[in-house]
Formats: sequence, C-alpha cells, structure tokens
Amino acid sequence: MTEPGKAPAGWARAALAVVLLAQAALLGAIGVAGLEQINPDGIAYVRIAGYWAAADGERMISAYWGPLLSWIMVPSLAAGLGPMASARIAMLASGLVFTLGGAVLIRRLGLGAVSQLLAAGTLALASLGWSLLVNPDLLLTGLLAIGIGGLLAPHGAGRADGAFRAGLWFGLGYLAKPIALPFGIVLGCLLAAVRFGLGQTSARDAGRAAAATALGCLAVAGPWIVTISLASGFPTVGTSGSINHALVGPPDVERFHPFARQYHEPDPGRLSQWEDPSEMAYARWSPFESREAMAHQLRVSLDNAGVAWRAATTIDRFGVGLAALGVAALAWPRRRRDEPDSWRSRLLREPWRLAVVPLLLMMAAYLPLYANSLRYYFLLAPLSLAAGLGLAEGLALRGPIARALAWALRLALVASLVPWPPVPGVVFRGQPLPSAEFQLADHLKAVTAQGVAVTAQGEALAPPEGASPAKLAEVLGGGPRRQAPAGLQVAFFAGLTYLGAEVRPSLDRLRASGADLVLVPLRSPLRRELARASDYRDLGAPPTAAGAPPLIFTVFARER
Repeated sequence: MTEPGKAPAGWARAALAVVLLAQAALLGAIGVAGLEQINPDGIAYVRIAGYWAAADGERMISAYWGPLLSWIMVPSLAAGLGPMASARIAMLASGLVFTLGGAVLIRRLGLGAVSQLLAAGTLALASLGWSLLVNPDLLLTGLLAIGIGGLLAPHGAGRADGAFRAGLWFGLGYLAKPIALPFGIVLGCLLAAVRFGLGQTSARDAGRAAAATALGCLAVAGPWIVTISLASGFPTVGTSGSINHALVGPPDVERFHPFARQYHEPDPGRLSQWEDPSEMAYARWSPFESREAMAHQLRVSLDNAGVAWRAATTIDRFGVGLAALGVAALAWPRRRRDEPDSWRSRLLREPWRLAVVPLLLMMAAYLPLYANSLRYYFLLAPLSLAAGLGLAEGLALRGPIARALAWALRLALVASLVPWPPVPGVVFRGQPLPSAEFQLADHLKAVTAQGVAVTAQGEALAPPEGASPAKLAEVLGGGPRRQAPAGLQVAFFAGLTYLGAEVRPSLDRLRASGADLVLVPLRSPLRRELARASDYRDLGAPPTAAGAPPLIFTVFARER
C-alpha cells in the first residue's frame, strides 16, 4: 500500500519514460513545422555551431552567447544534417531537459511519484509552444531546476558535497546562458543563510555549503571563462549582462543593438556581426553617473517588476501556482491538525516551501536589465509546481475531504500552467510553417545570381568556390523601434552577408554601405526613390504562399 501522493517506483519510471517519448514525438512534429522559422538569436547559435563543426577557432568563441546550445547542434551538423534541422534537434533536446529537470526537482524535494508525473506532463505540454523559437532558456531552466533541487533537498541540507554537486549543474547552466553563474552562487549563499537562520546548520557548515556551491559552479564554468577572457583580451564571465544593461539606458541616444540600427561590415567570414556583438559600439552607461541616471535605473527596475508580473500571470494563467508559492512560503497548513510543530520546523522538513526563494532571485537578477521576454521567466513553471504539489501532498494527509481537495488543487495547478490549447495546432501540419523571410530568400535565389541557393527546408548552402556572398542592407520604417529586423533571416536563408539596418537612411547612405541588395518596406518613401534611381533595380516580390503572412517588403539590387 502506498502513501497518498506516492506510486510504485517501477511504474513511475515507466510512466515518466512514456511522457518523455510522447513529448519527443510532439517536439519533433513542431520541429518539422519550424523548419522555415528562425529568430535572430537562433541564427547566431546555428552559425556558431557551424564554426564549431568546422573547427573554426577564429569565429567559434563568443563572449556574448553561451556555447552549450550550439554544442548540442554540432553532432547533427557533423553528420550532414542542415542548420535548420540541427537547430530543431537542439530544441527537442532542450525541451526534454526542461521536463526532466522539473521532474528531478520534484523528486529531490521529497514529493511522491504521482507529483513527479504530474509535473513532467505539465512541463512537457508547456514546452511545446515555447520550443518553436531557437533559444537556450528551456535548456537553462531544466539545468537550474536540477541544481535548485540539489540545494533544497532535505537529505543534503547544509552538506558541502550536495552543494558542490548542485553547483556543477549551475555551472552547466552558465554554459547555456551566463546568468546561471551569479544566480547559482548567490542562491547557494542565500539558502545557506536561511538554513543557518532557521537553526538547521551551524555557521561553519553554512559557510562551507555556500563555498562548495560556488566551487562547483566554477569547476564547470571556469574553463569557458578563461577561454572567453583570453579571446576578449580582458577578464570576463560574459558580455551579455553589460550589453543588456546598455539597452535600457536613458533615451538620450540610440540604445538598441547596433547591428540592427547602423550599417556596418561584419567580421570576415561571418554572416552578421550579431554572431558576436561584444565589440560593437553600444552606448554603455552606469546608474552611478548622476542622480538622473540612478532615477532612470530605478524606473527601469520598477518597469521590469511589472514585466515579470505580467510574464508570471501569462505562464500561470489562473494564478494557482503563484498562490501556491505564497501559501507554501507561509508554512501553512500543517500536514496534520495535531502536529505540534512550528513554522520554522515545517520550513526545514518541507523544503518545497522555499521554492519562492530561487524564483524571486531570478526575477531580481533581471530587474536592472533588458528583460522584456516571457522566456526569461520559465523557471516559474517548475517552482510553482513544486510548491503546489507539495501543498497537495500535505493536504492529502488530513483526511478524506482534504484528500479530495488535494486532487482539486493538483488539477487546478495543471490547468493553470498548461497552455491552451495544450498541443499547438502546428503539430498537425506535417510540413513547414511558411515564413515571409524564407519566401523572399527563395525568390532572391530565383531572380539573381548574387544569392546562394537554399534547400526546400531553408538550409543555406555554401557559396560557389571563390565567390563572395552578396551583401544585404535593410531599411527600417517608422514602426516599433525594438522590433527585430527581418533582413537577418532573409540573409541567413539566402546565404548573404547582412550589413545591418538603419531607420530611414538616405539614398546616398545606402550607396555608401556597399550593399548589393536592399530590403525595403513596401510603404517606405525610400522605395519610390530607389525605383527612380538608375543604379537600382526592383527585384519584385514572390507570390504569397498559402498560409504564409503577407510580404510587407521588397528587394532592390544595385547595378554597378
């Protein structure tokens, strides 16, 4: 007979394997649908993976992008698969790590097999829609969840060996995304201090646990830190933090990524300087420059708190997980009515009640930076599951009525965290979802010899030997200034060199950029100027494919 919330271990392992296999199949179907979909970050990871596969030591090191997602792509690239297929395989693997990491977190917190399976199923469904864009956040969240589970595990409380092993996972998370390094080290210190304050461990043991967490982080992250420091010429753990801080500076100058706001020549051999933006001319700033700068930083942090809240209520639609995190942190209710314990002892015995600590830390880490994306807050899903399922298991011990309430809580939690519809419609397409950028790239291949052929799956082929890829510049209209330019995707699919984008440049500025091709919005005044210019030819636009978004831009070729 099993305890409420528990299940036979063998059955649970088999069921978890079924969940992961089903998730892999669904992620594979989404991968097929996404073969013509790529985001700017995904392009950078794919290109860097290509440099690793080719052992291109000059270009494969970037202090901005974590290497782990690119490393996952390397075996499939080396096996002869194209870049888009390799990117989809990497996102499939990331989704599985996300789900498995959440299940491991639940298990390490001492919750039963039923809770583990509910968490795995919920996270598997949540990962489907989140995997369409190529980025490392699913991978990062899974690795962080395993590390957090190691720090919160009751059997390893205050022990240096458990803290060291948790640090190893945070170090691996750093290789996915640099924010994992300070997150892991600070979380190790916070939880050690909490346990000391609750009287669970001595000051000496708490200090050793915090140091062990940091040592574990650095054991994995250290070689990469040395590598990028040597490549950059100065000590650094990564440039993404300083760059993302530069983006939110005072509006006195243009703060957005320079690759998307000014024409430039990428480093030789690169498709775009976005592959390594570390040395571009960002307008960096400090809140300590002046009182006005500090006031601006406070406004940014306040705005980001609102962003984090909106992201949390998007991930947790009905707020059940958020409520569970708050109730759990209050150490209520008792597992049994006659339980003569205190708030302190319940926090120590039921570590899932502390799940709110890593969540608040992650949200705080993004407050001073550019963090206006849902993917930065994926960690909410496994942590709120830990708190909510922990509460449910506690309720189930209080009698038959409470047991029914426990199942109601479990179902409400799952309903709140599983997106609707649970399975995205693109799963059932069986073919790539059309994209305007891919259509235009395919059109360029057909109408000009300057482009490079692409396969039906959008996999860019190498240019002919001895030929240099044509150069593409983009014109941005007066729309949303933070919107990523479409030209980077067109250049990627067509095998062009991307010279960047500018807002309403002059015709002389376009000529000076050295671009062979110019991507122009259909409603841009510059389109009429280019049509009248004797040295530019309108290449037109391809017919819109069925189900594809309408094309809102055209391409001009310069005739020299």
